[in-house]
Amino acid sequence: MRGNKWWAVLSAGALSVACGGTASNDADNGNGNGAVTRELRATGLPLGSALRDLDAASQATVCKALGDFSFRLKAPICDAFVESGIILNPSTLDQDRRVCAESLDVCHMPSEPVPACAAFPDSCAVTLAELDQCYSDIEGWLGNVPTCENMTYETAPHSVGPGPSSCLRYNAACRQGLE
Repeated sequence: MRGNKWWAVLSAGALSVACGGTASNDADNGNGNGAVTRELRATGLPLGSALRDLDAASQATVCKALGDFSFRLKAPICDAFVESGIILNPSTLDQDRRVCAESLDVCHMPSEPVPACAAFPDSCAVTLAELDQCYSDIEGWLGNVPTCENMTYETAPHSVGPGPSSCLRYNAACRQGLE
């Protein structure tokens, strides 16, 4: 997703969130690998696998799954990005809602999913289960981000920050060179 600002916001963990995701498990009735996020579950890869230890084809599969995830959630990702900027310099609520709606084009949303990366760096010892927890937490938080027309000062994201704590290890070890 190189060049897409909204992907950079998500992937770098630049959204300030306070949420607790659901831990993934391997009991999924044969529908994948037990991952919480459907894109990572669809890979069928073992959750205990370190991303750096996956073969090239499996890494490409995970990168595609991450691109599919961000594509599925592109609207709330963009809303969060735009609203967090507006809330830093608020005006009237009606004016801020209008500016928010008019500013959504800054996200440069693709018309179809694009793989988020090609491979992971050797430093990426994060497991697929840890990555799943990170993305599950992001998805849970994004479910609470209002649309521009429903934005209030209380519900809009108020700051940018490191993202969910479940993403800190992934962001530190795996994001280098992937943006």
